[in-house]
Amino acid sequence: MATGEHCYQVWSRNCACRNCVSRLAVDENRSIIKMETTQDHRIFLIESVPLKELGDHYALELIKEVTDNLLFADHDQKNNVMLTEIIYKMNELSTHDSYTGLYNKRFMEHELKREISDWKEERPLTIALLDIDQFKTVNDNYGHLVGDRVILALSEALKECAESHNGWACRIGGDEFLILFRGDQ
Repeated sequence: MATGEHCYQVWSRNCACRNCVSRLAVDENRSIIKMETTQDHRIFLIESVPLKELGDHYALELIKEVTDNLLFADHDQKNNVMLTEIIYKMNELSTHDSYTGLYNKRFMEHELKREISDWKEERPLTIALLDIDQFKTVNDNYGHLVGDRVILALSEALKECAESHNGWACRIGGDEFLILFRGDQ
C-alpha cells in the first residue's frame, strides 16, 4: 500500500468497509480477523491489531492472500468462487439484519460513533429513531404474518429513503429503527 492510500482502496472501493475490522479493533481494544475477497476471486485474511502510541489509538492491519492455501481450493478455482460467495454472505450477515436486509444494531453502534466524530457543523447530519406504535396490537389482532409484512414494508421504505439521501437505515430491535441522513437533502 502506498503512503496516503486508504486500506479500502486495496479492495477497489471508494469508502471504508461497513465491517471495518480496524475500527472494531480500536473500538473494542482487541484483535479482529476477517476474510475479504477481490473482484477476481482472490481471498485475503485480514487481522487488525489495536495499538496505542502517545495516547493516540491506531490499528495495524496484517493482510495475507490465502487463495491457494485453503484446504478446499481446487485447480480450476470453482470452489474459490463458492468460497468468495460464502465470505461475502458472512460479511453481509455481520452488519445486516437477516430478516429485513437493513443494517443491524451492531453496525449502528460502531458506524454511528464514526458518523458523529466525522460530522462537520457546516454539513447537516440528521438522525431519527422510529418505533412502530402499538405493534404488539397489530400482531395480536391480525397475526404475525401481517406484522412481518408491516416490518418488511417499513424496512424497504426506510432503505430507499436513506439511500436517496446519502445515508443508511438499520433495525435496532423488533419494531425499532434508526435512519441517518448526511447533507442538505
